[in-house]
Amino acid sequence: MAVTVRTASVLPDDVLIQILLKLLDAAVAARTSVLATRWRLLWTLLPELYFPPDGDPQRIRFALTAHEAPVLRGLAVELIDAHPESVAAWLAIAARRLSGSLVLLNETEDKATEGGDLEPPCFENATSIHLSLGYD
Repeated sequence: MAVTVRTASVLPDDVLIQILLKLLDAAVAARTSVLATRWRLLWTLLPELYFPPDGDPQRIRFALTAHEAPVLRGLAVELIDAHPESVAAWLAIAARRLSGSLVLLNETEDKATEGGDLEPPCFENATSIHLSLGYD
C-alpha cells in the first residue's frame, strides 16, 4: 500500500513528528513544509534537531529561533571549519531551550585557520554535553 501526502496528512501530529525525526536532518524536515499546508510548521515542533556537516551556522540559528516545541531534548550539530563567533551566535539560543543532550562536533580541515575563543553559555537544563570544537 502506497502512502501519499494526502493519506499521510490525516495522521496525528505526533506520528508525523516521529516520521520527521527519522530523517535525521533538520533542514530536510523543514523542507517537508512544502508538501501540505498542515505541515508548514510541523518541523518546528520536533523535540530533537540534527544538523549534518553541511549545516550553515546561520541556518542553525534560524532553526533554533523558529523552533516552537515545548522541550528541545536533543541537539546534534556537525560543522566543518566553523569559527567560534558563528557557533556562539546560536549556542546562546540553544542554551536557553535545551533540556537534554548537546553534541557539537566541529571538524577543522584547514589547519591554517585560526581558531579563537569560544566561551560556552550556561546550559542549566542540559543532561549531557559533548563538545569537540577542533580549536587549538
